[in-house]
Amino acid sequence: MSAIPPQATELLPTLPFEQSVVVLALALGVIRDGLTLRLVGGTAVSLVVLFGGLWLVVPPVARWFFRNTGQESYVEFLFLAALIFGAASLAEGLGLAGILGAFVVGIALNRQITRGGTLLNRIEFFGSAFFVPFLLFHVGMLVDPAVVVAGGETLWIAVVVLGAMFPTKAIATAAFSAVEGYGREAAGVLFGLSVGQAAAALAITLLGFDAGVSSAEVLNAVVLMILVPPSSARG
Repeated sequence: MSAIPPQATELLPTLPFEQSVVVLALALGVIRDGLTLRLVGGTAVSLVVLFGGLWLVVPPVARWFFRNTGQESYVEFLFLAALIFGAASLAEGLGLAGILGAFVVGIALNRQITRGGTLLNRIEFFGSAFFVPFLLFHVGMLVDPAVVVAGGETLWIAVVVLGAMFPTKAIATAAFSAVEGYGREAAGVLFGLSVGQAAAALAITLLGFDAGVSSAEVLNAVVLMILVPPSSARG
């Protein structure tokens, strides 16, 4: 009976986010210019340039920088911030969501940052103490409780999404576990990793809401949706 490789537990939660951002980029392009071969080709080229460029450039530059600076230096953190904002600007310039550029930089630097090191601790602290609270604050400012109870559309959207999410992810988990020879406990871990996507769901929904693709009902439904998996997992 196989165990889940550590690399899989780190990568699996990121895959739906990456796919969602790509789909959102195509959707925004279709709304703006219509579905054309030029749009699909341009988006594909932009993705290749973004992923290929960052994966080829960022790791060697990061290795050189980390090798020539002290591990306790705050300059490392500023270097990462510059990479994140630079990648986000590159993504925006290519017609993609800026958050996708930051995400790709994170993947490119995954093996360059020591687990449990000072730099990673600073990143986790800054993200947990600054970015996440402000993201939740921003979402809270947008959520309208009156929309949840008015007409039932928000509840209906949440029920439909959850009704589609749990069975499809359970089927995918069962199929993958059968192929890889995972036991019930390992399959449960995979299912939990694929279901718990609160940050990704909020980020994608906010991008769509700001672009006018998602309505207030959809935003409220997503907020309700992300409250269900944690409680169901505890049960």
